This record gives sequence, C-alpha cells and structure tokens, in this order.
Amino acid sequence: MEIKKTRRVVASTNELQDTVVDTVKEFGSIRPGVAHTYIWPPNGAMAPTPGSTSFLIAQFDPEDKELLKTCDGKKAFELAGAGGSWRESNRHPFMHQTKTIDYGIVLDGKIDLLLDDDRTITLEKGDVCVQQGTIHAWSNRYNKSCRIAFILVDKS
Repeated sequence: MEIKKTRRVVASTNELQDTVVDTVKEFGSIRPGVAHTYIWPPNGAMAPTPGSTSFLIAQFDPEDKELLKTCDGKKAFELAGAGGSWRESNRHPFMHQTKTIDYGIVLDGKIDLLLDDDRTITLEKGDVCVQQGTIHAWSNRYNKSCRIAFILVDKS
C-alpha cells in the first residue's frame, strides 16, 4: 500500500512547525488496504479524549471482496483500541458506531458509506459527510484509492 505523505503546518503564537506527518498506521492483514495518517493530536490518537477533537486522513484502497470475507472486524477494532465501536452485521465486517460527531471530506477518489438500514451513499471527491452516531462502514468498491479527511469531535 502506497500512502501519500501529508505535510502538517502548526502555527501558534510563539512557534511554527512544518513537518511531514509520521504518525501513520497501516492496518495490514487486520483491515487490508486501509491506513490512517493522524494529523492531530500529534501523538496519533484515533478517538478524541473527552471534550477534544481528533483529525486524521484515512486511505481506503479498493476492497477485495473475497479477502474481506476472511476479515475479523471485531478483532480489528479491538486492536485499534476501539473495540466498543464495532457492531456485528452481515452487511460488512467493519460496521461500527462512534460516540463522536465525525466530519468527513473526500479528498480523492470515491467510496460508499454503508448504513445499517441497507442504504448505500456514494461519496466522491469534494463531497462532505457529517456522521452523527449511526452504525456504518466505509467500502471502496472502485478501482482507485480514496482518501478522506476526518475530524472527530467528542460528544461528551
């Protein structure tokens, strides 16, 4: 999986940081073809702490339907530190439900947002999604990688 490098500029009143982000997590055989580049906070957290936010860029390579059938979504979410968000479903092994409000902006490519009521919403470059606690999964059924910027806001 080739992951596009992300430049992060952090400007504050007394400092300017201009770096290439090194907090990248590839999920490998746990979730083939998916990687997260953690933008903020700098330590690479996926879920925000109470009262805070997280900012990441997720890359979804095209899914292999046969390989997807062998994936253990529950184990994948547990290993990612988010076991409580996984939801069992015949629809997709990575259905989950977060306790955050998630803002997603498709940067490149095309992806399907699968909802637990059998709806499928196709999002393309430039589209925006506001995810408010629904059970869902992201599925790239297309022939090109998709990158989505996510801002997760804690609801507690």
